[in-house]
Amino acid sequence: LAALGPWPMNSLDRSVFLIEAFVPTAVTMVVVSSLFSLEPRRASLLFILNTLMYLVIVLPITLWLFG
Repeated sequence: LAALGPWPMNSLDRSVFLIEAFVPTAVTMVVVSSLFSLEPRRASLLFILNTLMYLVIVLPITLWLFG
């Protein structure tokens, strides 16, 4: 998919692009819950769990597949 972009990517650029694409974006959930006073503590807990699951499950698989 990165090869279809308007600029060429070397292997380092592609690796950084793939890792950044898989990084959890749950921090948005924490910000939105804080803005609307929903439940920021629960959102923070879910963010931490999401990040830990990413580090334990998704990142190793991604590095194994593309590394």
